[in-house]
Amino acid sequence: PRAATAPAGQPGSPTLRGGPQGGPQAMHQRSHGMFANMSPEGRKLMMDSMRATHDASQQAQLKAARDRVNQLVAADRLDTAALTRAMDDERRLVDTQHVRRQQALVAALQKLSPEDRKAFAAASQMGRERMAEMMKQRGERRGPRPMPQQPGN
Repeated sequence: PRAATAPAGQPGSPTLRGGPQGGPQAMHQRSHGMFANMSPEGRKLMMDSMRATHDASQQAQLKAARDRVNQLVAADRLDTAALTRAMDDERRLVDTQHVRRQQALVAALQKLSPEDRKAFAAASQMGRERMAEMMKQRGERRGPRPMPQQPGN
């Protein structure tokens, strides 16, 4: 069962949250949690760094590249050369975004106090461990996958 949401335009509504998955406000809340053990100054610095790397035009380019890959996969005739080129284009966009985020992270980390850097590292490690545990539980819920049957067996 889904939780009820507030009417549009009121606090807690998908409109103000930026849609069902959130948006800038939800990102702020998730990030604040990740930076919860940092000083207010360190938290602000990291939030500003994250905001500075968000580029709507790059997101649109990435969406278009992924849509193109999907169109090629769904085509009646699979054009592997075009698919490979489209995948290369998508990977270049992802790599560019990744480099940009890492550069911003390094610049922000240089400005943090040692205590804030340690708090950030601890929160990052905890997040990775939480994700690994979630993936493990997901696999356990699914159970073992049956082996595909080979023709003639």
